[in-house]
Amino acid sequence: MLILYASEYCPFCHATQLVLAEKHIDCDVRLVELANKAEFPHLLSPYQHVPVLRDGERRIYESSVINEYLEETNSQSRLMPADPGARAQVRFWIAFVHDRLVPAYFAIMNSANSAEWPKLVDNFHRWLRFAEDRAFADGYFGHEHLTLADYALYPWFERLVSATRYRGASIPLDCLRLKDWLMRMEGLEAVRECRKTEQQYITFFDKFYDAII
Repeated sequence: MLILYASEYCPFCHATQLVLAEKHIDCDVRLVELANKAEFPHLLSPYQHVPVLRDGERRIYESSVINEYLEETNSQSRLMPADPGARAQVRFWIAFVHDRLVPAYFAIMNSANSAEWPKLVDNFHRWLRFAEDRAFADGYFGHEHLTLADYALYPWFERLVSATRYRGASIPLDCLRLKDWLMRMEGLEAVRECRKTEQQYITFFDKFYDAII
């Protein structure tokens, strides 16, 4: 059986758990406490990160790599299009999440200077509008069908209460296609299976941040 080493509130781990759920793949998910990661470095990636997937003697690192591995080794519920050009487009949007949206989110959350927050929130909103204008015309994120890109993006919106409660960031009112996409995602069986409540996120993030609303 596959083993996934994961952290409970890690959005990258969440993305992989969504793919596992969508594909109905049996997997032993073993939660690790990253605050104590010095105690189990052998379970983590070379960067000391999770998720890590163990498939027999194979160890696969990084959520986007793991998710493509799961796609390539499990034919049920395909999450990449057959056309090479369409696959490239999906990979572009996965890279957008990791290279543009995620750094903008962490820039907000890691700043202790409240005077910086409006500018950082504006930058985060800029990338949300970038996606709004380009990615959701076909209903899903960068494609007409559900793909790995949707599951790379969704975890950041399930925990968006963190940016709202502690930094004042939210989905802009004019991002209507993004909001429609989020409603569609929330109706998926895999999302419901893996979902945490807003209160669970608040309880977790309240340990690290002071609420401003």
